[in-house]
Amino acid sequence: MKSEKAVGVLVNIAVYILAFAIGIIPYYFLVENNAHPLISMFIFTLSATLVMYICCVIFKNTSIYDPYWSVAPLVMAIIHMVTYKLYNPNAIIFAVLVFLYAFRLTRNWYLTYKGLDPKYEDWRYAKFRNKLPRWKFEVVNFVGLIFMPTLVVYAALIPGLLFMEIVSFNPFTIFGLILMIIGPTLELIADYQVHSFIKDNNDHSKVCDRGLWNYSRHPNYLGELTFWFGIALTLLIAKVELWYFALGYLPMLLLFIFISIPLMEKHNIERRPNYLEYKKHTSMLFILPRRK
Repeated sequence: MKSEKAVGVLVNIAVYILAFAIGIIPYYFLVENNAHPLISMFIFTLSATLVMYICCVIFKNTSIYDPYWSVAPLVMAIIHMVTYKLYNPNAIIFAVLVFLYAFRLTRNWYLTYKGLDPKYEDWRYAKFRNKLPRWKFEVVNFVGLIFMPTLVVYAALIPGLLFMEIVSFNPFTIFGLILMIIGPTLELIADYQVHSFIKDNNDHSKVCDRGLWNYSRHPNYLGELTFWFGIALTLLIAKVELWYFALGYLPMLLLFIFISIPLMEKHNIERRPNYLEYKKHTSMLFILPRRK
């Protein structure tokens, strides 16, 4: 198992280096030809995602794409900073907070990662793969499982990229920056509590109701949404006339409310007999007192 994991991690690292290396080629071509920074970055993330998709097909495992959610925002923030020499306080603080977010999420991926073998593919991807004919699955894989999340992450990151370009520091942006800290902190606590619960309970049909999970069915998703809302809020406060770019947060919100959470809820109901009872008494997202 350890050797499988080690090989898988090395392959993932190689795939990501390849994806970002190829993505940087059209990016710098557009930069040299004075394309808008947001358009250049959009082509970068699309190009890198295309490479990711090809590798997922080759290895028959869409879970290779999973770390993209955490790694890509940091890579894009750094590329944006270096390309346009954005070394102002806003850019530096933002890059540091995105690094902390990326570190937490990538660490959690590493702790739960088992290997490259298709049998370890995430249950959500495997469900589509086993249910659909090959060509239909590849359409869903290409459009829904890989490119849609890329577009959602990019749209939600746009306010942050614009915030990095603002030279003057508005002290009120601290509210957005605090949310960017609170989000990953919630996720880190939720990760620790659920991993501890799993370690202490051999019966995986039990529902984790430890700590934050006693007051929210999805505290990890709450942390994720809090982080991305913090990014939108920083731009709204720093430059309110660019409010329409902050709307990039909406696809992220809709993705979790209408896709990620319902999928996880259904999965938990199927696997855990007492989940419906837990659901009656526990808030879906926000951390609230248990219902009687």
